[in-house]
Amino acid sequence: MVLHVIYLLLAFLAAAVGGIGWIQRPGQWWIPIVLFVGVLLGLWLLHILVIASGSLFVDSKKRPNSVHTLARRVSVATLDTFLAVCGVRCTVKGREKLPDSPFLMVVNHLSLADPLAVMVQFRKQDVAFISKNKSKICFKFFNVCINTFISKKEINKLPAIRRYMPACGCLFLDREDSRSAIYTIREAAEHISSGLCSMAICPEGTRNKTDAPVLPFHAGSFKIATKAGCPLVIAGIYGTDKLFHNFPLRRTGVELEILETLPADEVSAARSTDLAKYAEETIGNWVLGKRKAQ
Repeated sequence: MVLHVIYLLLAFLAAAVGGIGWIQRPGQWWIPIVLFVGVLLGLWLLHILVIASGSLFVDSKKRPNSVHTLARRVSVATLDTFLAVCGVRCTVKGREKLPDSPFLMVVNHLSLADPLAVMVQFRKQDVAFISKNKSKICFKFFNVCINTFISKKEINKLPAIRRYMPACGCLFLDREDSRSAIYTIREAAEHISSGLCSMAICPEGTRNKTDAPVLPFHAGSFKIATKAGCPLVIAGIYGTDKLFHNFPLRRTGVELEILETLPADEVSAARSTDLAKYAEETIGNWVLGKRKAQ
């Protein structure tokens, strides 16, 4: 958000200085606007080039000893700026319920913006996200939806993303490959138990596009908490599904709330199926309450 404001101020300053002589001429009022847009786009292009160049110095093959790195700070700042440009205004409730030690956060899934919002809003808690290996994206042109899938293999072809995600502590979860999924669960549990970072996951496994408050939760996601012996944070997110409908004409209000935190001893003693059922009911009731309040 701060970076976005700085870019806007620089673009406005460039437009004011460069266009002050043109705006007084008849029919030349559009030049300051073009300068503003051009400088803003130029700053973003420069930002992307710096990010891409910086990725060359990030070792993606080695597990980071700490997530308190320049790579993570730059990544989170970029995500924050991206959400601001998209008009996302996120309010967070229940921060006081977060534990002091690393934890696993489970949250419902409505949009591709969910992981971005979670990582940005809980940057101080060093939260990294566990993403599924394939995502379906809908691009709208004149009310026609064009669907495409982005897989882990395709993402790995993008050097900057391939290098920055592991440096931030993020992991891929391939639900179609059981052996790979088990390895990722163990790796996520190790991230938490070693104190590297907290982890967040959407146990629904895919975005909820139905009328149901949430989709069925996968119990396997909760094995991360039972294996790590860590607190389980149950959170709800609301409003991100409206982002692609509102952008770029309207802002999107997003609500993110920490509903409950189960202590580590309770999590270790419980079965993953019971934890999944409880979290599903808790988040589902919260979503229903949000819908009724509208």
